[in-house]
Amino acid sequence: MKTALIYTFSLVGHRQYYAQHFIEALLSLDYQICLVFDLSEANLSFPAVDHYRNHPYVQIENVSNALHASLPVLRKLQDKIEADLTIFLEADNHIQAISNQLFPGNVRLRGRNLGLFIRSTNYVHYPTRSPKILNPLRFIKNLLRNRFSDPSLFHEFLLPRFELLDGALVIDEHFSETHTRIHQWIPDMVFPLLPVDPDLSQKEVNYWAPKLESFLGKNRDREILFYFGTSMVHKGYDILLKLASDTNNCLVHCGLFVPSEEFEYEVDSLRNNLRKRDLLFETNAYIVGDAAIKLFFNSCNFLVMPYNRNFYGASGVMVQAALYGKPVLVADKGLMSLRTEKSQLGLTYRVGDSADLIAKWNILKETYPNYLEALRGFSQQFSTENCQQSLIKILSKYS
Repeated sequence: MKTALIYTFSLVGHRQYYAQHFIEALLSLDYQICLVFDLSEANLSFPAVDHYRNHPYVQIENVSNALHASLPVLRKLQDKIEADLTIFLEADNHIQAISNQLFPGNVRLRGRNLGLFIRSTNYVHYPTRSPKILNPLRFIKNLLRNRFSDPSLFHEFLLPRFELLDGALVIDEHFSETHTRIHQWIPDMVFPLLPVDPDLSQKEVNYWAPKLESFLGKNRDREILFYFGTSMVHKGYDILLKLASDTNNCLVHCGLFVPSEEFEYEVDSLRNNLRKRDLLFETNAYIVGDAAIKLFFNSCNFLVMPYNRNFYGASGVMVQAALYGKPVLVADKGLMSLRTEKSQLGLTYRVGDSADLIAKWNILKETYPNYLEALRGFSQQFSTENCQQSLIKILSKYS
């Protein structure tokens, strides 16, 4: 029986769904599997993968400092389980180690190796497509400094020209169209392939539904802004807080709040201001069941997603919004803008222009029903069935 190693630093967020999809696809191809992630998450619960802990063909292990594993450490782990195939579940974190195979005398990765790149293609600034990586001076400086962690250098030069990996999977379809030598698109796997424990899912609904219903009932005459996931700077969490506060509307936050000094606006002050007016609803907890997640998405008519000016990549939440039939309002840059305009998923606003953000928000409040048919068409490619079929087809080439 063949052996596959799935290696990742973290299973937080959508990563546990990626792991589940890969595990199921590999099991269908007659692999036994070892899933390895960081020791710091050993005591956390990940419903999408926890039920594999007693599976006869799935082994789950934790290692310390998984994020910074060196090439020799990765090879030692591969040798330990005699890996025929290794999946780097978030290969963005391991560009340096993978690139170090270039140095004479260094070990090479064992067997066949695939990387799933979630965010390191973000350097392509759509729609201009100007990665600017072919500057000879910059290339030489990176080589001299051993700075192989630069994603543009890795994807544009090293990966296509040297046998560092057997395949590179990306969730940016437009990137793969212009990088065909080794990169291949895979639909973003934002939903679990297998249902979450129904008892857990029902407990979430029973707990949150009355609380959310009460909050929405008290604010039925206001617009609902919705934020899904952990509070993050690049996702514009603070911008949504300010938008709700300035317009005297509500913010529903389904996810964890994590303080950060990098927010542009004073988050604590904005949160307190909204709380005093009973305009803020926070779970401050992970919600994992589809029924409860759908409940929260349905609190709004559309999503405002003011990701900051330095973010150009894909968004799992945007795909979820499409699957739940929710149009989006995004900045006019990057893949999110490209998808929104090409597939008619909502509107875009000028990045960094708060006046244009509010103007487009007011337009979308009146026009959001016009996008529902286009959302259904776009979301079909991200269905769990299509994701799994695509993954099996890709993995079978390396088996």
